[in-house]
Amino acid sequence: MESFFKRNQKKFLAIFSAGLMIAFALPGNKNNQGRADIVIGTVGGKSVKNHDVDEAREQWKLLRETVYRDPDPRTGQQVNLVQPFFGASAQELDAHPELFYLLWREAEDMGVTVNNEQLQHELVNTDTPGVAGDEGLAQRRVDAMRSMLMVANNADRVAKMAHVSRPQRDSYLAGQQEVSLNVVEFKAADYLDKVPKWDEREKAAKADQQYAKYKNAMPTTREARDPQSGDFRFGYLVPNRVRVQAIGVPKAKVRELAGSKIGEVEARKYYLQNQAQYPQFPTSRTSHTTLGVSPTEYVRAPLRSPQTRPATQPSIPKVFTQVSYDTASVISSPKHFEEYREEIFKKLTDERSDKLMRDILAEITMQLSGDYDGFKKGAPELPRTATSMPSDYLAKAPKTALGESYPSYEYLKKLALRTQERFGVLPVTYEDKGLRTAQELAENLGIGHASADLDFQSLFQADRTGQLFQMAYALAQVPTYATSFVQPFANELIEARARMLRLRILSLFEPSAPMHNRGGGEGAGDEATYVLRVAEAQPAHPADKNEAMDRLVADARLAAAYELGQQDAKKLLAEAQKSGLASAAKAAGRTVITTGLIGPRSSDVEHYKLPDAEAIQAFAQGAQQLLSKGTGNPDHPVGVVDLKPTATALAAEINEIRPPWTPDALPTRQVQIGSQADREMASSVRQAWLSYPQVVERLRYQPRDAQKPSRTPAGPAPAEDNPFK
Repeated sequence: MESFFKRNQKKFLAIFSAGLMIAFALPGNKNNQGRADIVIGTVGGKSVKNHDVDEAREQWKLLRETVYRDPDPRTGQQVNLVQPFFGASAQELDAHPELFYLLWREAEDMGVTVNNEQLQHELVNTDTPGVAGDEGLAQRRVDAMRSMLMVANNADRVAKMAHVSRPQRDSYLAGQQEVSLNVVEFKAADYLDKVPKWDEREKAAKADQQYAKYKNAMPTTREARDPQSGDFRFGYLVPNRVRVQAIGVPKAKVRELAGSKIGEVEARKYYLQNQAQYPQFPTSRTSHTTLGVSPTEYVRAPLRSPQTRPATQPSIPKVFTQVSYDTASVISSPKHFEEYREEIFKKLTDERSDKLMRDILAEITMQLSGDYDGFKKGAPELPRTATSMPSDYLAKAPKTALGESYPSYEYLKKLALRTQERFGVLPVTYEDKGLRTAQELAENLGIGHASADLDFQSLFQADRTGQLFQMAYALAQVPTYATSFVQPFANELIEARARMLRLRILSLFEPSAPMHNRGGGEGAGDEATYVLRVAEAQPAHPADKNEAMDRLVADARLAAAYELGQQDAKKLLAEAQKSGLASAAKAAGRTVITTGLIGPRSSDVEHYKLPDAEAIQAFAQGAQQLLSKGTGNPDHPVGVVDLKPTATALAAEINEIRPPWTPDALPTRQVQIGSQADREMASSVRQAWLSYPQVVERLRYQPRDAQKPSRTPAGPAPAEDNPFK
């Protein structure tokens, strides 16, 4: 061996030297080190480097994978570790990778520590996949847990400083009382004739004022309003609108086709091959006696044919668990194929129709995806905010194998016909002739009631309160999904929610994942599965002032009429302070309405009909305000309740107050309300402390991109496009 090394010494040296040269020539280590040292921002003048945020990101990812060992006793589901500590703020930490590092750095600078008992408690009670046997991962888990507890302890320390004052506590307490009012109505609709006539110049001025005040407000009622209806919900913002195309597979047709191909022979064959699923039962009490099993012991016993049964029946040991039940429920007639026939046909039909549906959808989605990829390669590069494809390109788009260009509606019709040729089921197709809002899409009995598939189990694990579940369910509905998760609408909030819910943001003409309309509900249409694409998307924008001129003038006159009614209400209250509302109303020839008791959680008002929850809430708030702001008789204070959702001003007087406690229980109630108010305030302070905008402002964090001077001339900031406001 020694002679071998001596003979080849020069060769080994040459190979070793070449290896060193290659190692020095490779830029990986240098680049990686350089990337780690990249400054991505500053905090109070001190740098934030890439490796700091990368490490914090990995710690947060590890924490997201850590769950409590003991599942939630109500649901049986495991709970993610970060939920009790961060709650809804965890979503912001998901959306902003640097946030966890900034919060940790702040906690460290403030001298926050974590005691070993707290750390060990969390480590013992949680599990992280892959930790067992991996010392490196186990240590990273400890470091991540310590970092999380530092951030949480710092937030808790700040939140505990928040306390409500005694007047605040009493205000909380007063807000829980139920109040009954005496009211006199002054409807704006009754004062429209009293509004002076406006000339053209005055109309233009009033319309300009109305438009400037409400142009960015979303209308809450139908666009063509009748002033006589008493509506006072102004808004001239046109919501997000889309033009949708879709192809859908009706489940009823698929099931009909699948069931028609199942014959008698196939059903009997299935019965013979699965007889364990379809047992035969004894038919008389004698059968129990013959088998040597009492009725209370018998659950299910095998039968022997008469030809093979011995003359002397052997004793059968009692191997079944003794169960007490009605003997008549055990004794049933023999169930042979004819009695199981309907059940077997249904089972086979379910299996075949499910498979056929999957095959059809796979064929449709594969064809759409392939043709979309080809279309996208040849399509012009568009900015993300583009609302539509250029019309000249759409007219010249090349034809697909179906003989039609991909973006055309005829393409979907041809795809439906080819699907019928291959599978025997004709899908339905749909195209909007114009732009539709979410509300207008919801009126479609097909796609309007469809929704995307979501991992609801993961969502519930991420948020046990159910708020995330409810939000996800609402956003997954096609009307909301199509008017939100599309590129022209994709602001930061939309992108964050898409990541959180694992929903795809669609480009124009990109086919969606299958959307299921479960059907079954009243007016929900037939059950079907749709694949849709958005051909055009128009973000929310104020309506054209000239086009909305008639509505602006009508709304401005309604507002003016409301002011006249409010003035009369105040005049009546001036008299009511002297003699009471009943006497003042009688002298003015007006009717007094006495309502039932209403509290902060009331869903209706007895003896006073209101149109919806918004109006009820406004009435309840006005009633509560009379307790602190009412004037006149201290026992029956009076004031004006502005019921603008119904364009009605109310001259109101407190008739009755009913607290939900007794005098003896008041001190205890005060303590409870004070503690509850402290918790609510602490929760609000804690959430604000952890929010990304607050952290950025508090620490004066400046990302690297924000530090670069802009080369573009300064101009007006673009209007925020947020459909969730």
